[in-house]
Amino acid sequence: MINPRDITELAVSLFYPRRCPVCGERLRIGEGLAHESCRKKLRYLREPRCAKCGKSLMDPRQEYCHDCRRRTSDFDAGRGIWLHDKYIRQSLYEFKYANRREYADFYAEEAIRLYGDWIRIRGIDAVVPVPLHADKYRARGYNQAEIFAGKIAKGMDIPLRTDILLRRKSTTALKDLEPARRRRSVAEAFMTAPGAFVPPNILLADDIYTTGNTASYCARALKKAGAERVFVITVSTGGNA
Repeated sequence: MINPRDITELAVSLFYPRRCPVCGERLRIGEGLAHESCRKKLRYLREPRCAKCGKSLMDPRQEYCHDCRRRTSDFDAGRGIWLHDKYIRQSLYEFKYANRREYADFYAEEAIRLYGDWIRIRGIDAVVPVPLHADKYRARGYNQAEIFAGKIAKGMDIPLRTDILLRRKSTTALKDLEPARRRRSVAEAFMTAPGAFVPPNILLADDIYTTGNTASYCARALKKAGAERVFVITVSTGGNA
């Protein structure tokens, strides 16, 4: 018996064909979520990795990356899928600014394949996306971190909570500030919604991890509101260390 869902997906693929999230070209039916040749171009983060943020380490004798050695972060541990090279940079640009929301299916599929067990072991109660400021949300029409978070939540049968964490400052308006002042301002950019129930174990989802400031400040706000542990998952991570 033919599954009606399969018929629907076939019809959608005929009229609105998926594009490969790596090269941007159309995918033929049966090719999956990305061209096999394109998957091989992506640089997956590997061991040895930073015990805190999950960045790949150049020196296996190290326990932490340069950033995590320099400062303390409020999140408990993090994982990223790919190194933020030219391929994933272009993919995320289209995901964020060219309305390629379907790319999140590929990102989440790989996140669950690689880190599904890691997430389960930590007893995650909710997946929470890093929020966009309201001005950016109105301009873009969606929050890319929320779409990525939603796919992971659905794939792992974990509640998605978009009502907990809020962004009260736009980091775009802070880009011209000197670094120290910008860090202070970003630290004040996140808050939890008044009266929102914050579960103990949270998976914070975002598209890119660089220095970890955003993840740390989000985790700080969540823990201040009652979270016990905050773990981070991102599509890409900027650089080995």
